[in-house]
Amino acid sequence: MQTVALSACTTLVSIEPRLPMETRNRVMKATLGFFALPTEPSNIVESLITNLIILLGAILLTSGEDGRSRAEQLLHILRQLDPYVSASAEHQRRRGCVAVHEVLVKFRNLCSGGFGASGSYPTLSLKHIDQGGPRGSSSLPSAFVLPNRDSLSLGERIMAYLPRCADTDDEVRKVAIQIIALFFNISLSLPKQKTSANDIDLESSYGALSSLEDIVSIIRRASVDQIEVFHRVVSSVCILLSKDELVVLLHSCTLAACDKVKQSADGSIQAIIVFIIRRGKDLREADVLRTTQSLLSSAIALTDKHSRQEVLNAISCLAENTNHIVVFDEVLFVAGRDICTKDITRIRGGWAIQDVFYVFSQHKVLATLFLEYILSILHKEPVATNDSEKGEINSESSADDCILQATMFALNAFLRGGGKVGKQAVEQSYPSVLSALILKLGGLHGLAELGRNELLRSLLIAFQSFCDCVGDVEMGKILARDGERTEKEKWIDLVQEVACSSSVKRPNEFSV
Repeated sequence: MQTVALSACTTLVSIEPRLPMETRNRVMKATLGFFALPTEPSNIVESLITNLIILLGAILLTSGEDGRSRAEQLLHILRQLDPYVSASAEHQRRRGCVAVHEVLVKFRNLCSGGFGASGSYPTLSLKHIDQGGPRGSSSLPSAFVLPNRDSLSLGERIMAYLPRCADTDDEVRKVAIQIIALFFNISLSLPKQKTSANDIDLESSYGALSSLEDIVSIIRRASVDQIEVFHRVVSSVCILLSKDELVVLLHSCTLAACDKVKQSADGSIQAIIVFIIRRGKDLREADVLRTTQSLLSSAIALTDKHSRQEVLNAISCLAENTNHIVVFDEVLFVAGRDICTKDITRIRGGWAIQDVFYVFSQHKVLATLFLEYILSILHKEPVATNDSEKGEINSESSADDCILQATMFALNAFLRGGGKVGKQAVEQSYPSVLSALILKLGGLHGLAELGRNELLRSLLIAFQSFCDCVGDVEMGKILARDGERTEKEKWIDLVQEVACSSSVKRPNEFSV
């Protein structure tokens, strides 16, 4: 009965007068749940799935009046299928991917056959619907009636299907690769907006598409190395994406990095790293910022240590291959927000931002850059003071406190978790690190009186970590003995004693 009902729905959306768009979408919403059916009884369920895919094709073919409106309907259908494409159940992922492929084939046939100016179809039979519909007649040039490439939202769509190319299910992998090849096959036949037309190297793009289609041909007839195939797909995609599409792909990477299939998630993260290494120069500062935000969201959402580490590697890769200051700024901002709004000691799976600090401090290239960045913040960060005679602290000062706490937390993590690379960077920057800590120590003597003990405590912890890192036991003892004193005179004596202790021990490196 349900199979008959689906066939009836297909007829309803295919005949004249056409159903309103709202009604067609209600039909689609009411029937998509069939993709979640169990696999048994297979003969009945598979018949339902087949009829449902035919219905989706019919909805696409009878929607809209021109290429652009049909492209919008295509994206609407594909986004409705996303939950099944990325489902935890293999059979749902298979059904979702097959449906996406079949709908895309219909859309490609429309693009090849041309969109009629009125969007009309002279026949209503299912036979013609399955074949993609007859070519519409129009006196308008094809560029006018075709959708443009940008209407396909390639960056978002490719990111939605790339995890499936590394799926544990063989059929899902094969169909996903065909989907990506089909998307780019369609996109290269569509006009590009003039503002970004020069962004695409057609010769390289056609070469990459040819390589991608070769992969499709190979996987159809032979068993090949899964990892090698995935790498070739990623390499082709890296060339085929325009700058804007690449940016959107990176912005929408969080769901892929947190895919329900661990193998797919890890593959997606490796793909992101490849994109950043090869195309990082194409990212503007705003793009770097949003990509950092997406990757941080991924790291925070992941509790699996290995997967989180892979995302952290992607963040360090982004910092190394783009504007590292933008990446550092965003990481520190998120750290300050977390420190001031959450109990970071109770975060499930550990505090991801601390792991980011560790990765920076252990990176051969970024360690020195990150330490210099931290020191620049400590040198220039104004110490927040009371806003009035009542000693009230304004919101701007509170925000400054959060950043300053985050900076000292970052320094402490650097000193504790940097290993050999971090220690070497600290030794090379010994005078700068010590002077920044002493200057900040000298400027914080009044914080306890203002009820801001956390800020003071954070500095003392970072200072003690510095003493441990450089092996200065005597200076550490001074801090341990007198670090909690808050009287102004005693505090000044402490700062002088710490400075003198260092100048005596390392006269050639530091002087006061």
